[in-house]
Amino acid sequence: MKNPCLDAALAELESAGVRDIQIARGSKHPQVRFRVNGGPLRAFTVPGTPSDQRAPANTRRDVRVLLRQCGVSMDRERPRKPPLKLDRLSLLERRVAALEQQLKNMKEKSDDR
Repeated sequence: MKNPCLDAALAELESAGVRDIQIARGSKHPQVRFRVNGGPLRAFTVPGTPSDQRAPANTRRDVRVLLRQCGVSMDRERPRKPPLKLDRLSLLERRVAALEQQLKNMKEKSDDR
């Protein structure tokens, strides 16, 4: 039987570079066991039957939290662009252009009447 939470947990571990992964299936809930850089064995319990559609996303989040606690860097976010900083003159020009557009729209509405 396919378990989307187990798939999500394994994908997160593999994307973080964890290679020593074991899956224990002895109880109602599968357990993912892994070591980070030869450290102690860590275990993460996965829901046996996910309760809702957010369960795989919640599992991903929980695995990331556990990996951060183990010292694994999760810097996979794409770099954000720095906010565009305009000088005062450029800001004023934009505001004037917006006001001119509003006036033009108001004039067109009054001409239509």
